[in-house]
Amino acid sequence: YHYTTRYDQLFGHTTDYPVFFQYGSYGVLVFFLLSGYLTFGRIEKYKPESFIVKRFKKLYPSYWIAMIVTAVATYFMLPELSVSLKDFFLNFSMIQMYLGAKNVDGAYWTLSCELFFYFFIYLICLSKVKCIKAILIWFVFQIVLLLLPPPVVQNGMVILLKKFNDLLYFHCFMVGGLISIIEQKMMCKPNNSRRLFEIAGLIVL
Repeated sequence: YHYTTRYDQLFGHTTDYPVFFQYGSYGVLVFFLLSGYLTFGRIEKYKPESFIVKRFKKLYPSYWIAMIVTAVATYFMLPELSVSLKDFFLNFSMIQMYLGAKNVDGAYWTLSCELFFYFFIYLICLSKVKCIKAILIWFVFQIVLLLLPPPVVQNGMVILLKKFNDLLYFHCFMVGGLISIIEQKMMCKPNNSRRLFEIAGLIVL
């Protein structure tokens, strides 16, 4: 996708390119769904502190190495895509987009979504709220945002909140989490056909 369709969108191929894969962007959404499915499926095994430490080790070291290598490569080979020194250091946070900085690599936006999702899971572990309740609270929050009257929606803080909410792609993580929870309940009650309809409904959504 990035070497075919996305490259053509950003730079344009000099000649006709035989391969295009415009649906490759949906791979990220599938990745988020799988992340939600796997994380919620193991959430009972997590302790808040150990969860944060493990996620930090999983995300940051490899991200920092990749980010530094990319920054150096773009500086020397694609200077028009390089970032300022300030933006470079803000990229170490992994939430640079929300700090007004440019990504060293545009693909890094997905990592910030993962980071906020892991923080959400950390809060669940910390509060000991049941997963299904946490997901339902999130869905209620989405419904409230959708049903806000126009005068309220035009409020600057609400606009910022909606934009931030859309950028996180939490709907993908939550659907994955719901599928995981329903699957676990089906394993406890394999003859409960109602669960099959719930999963079918989620797939349709």
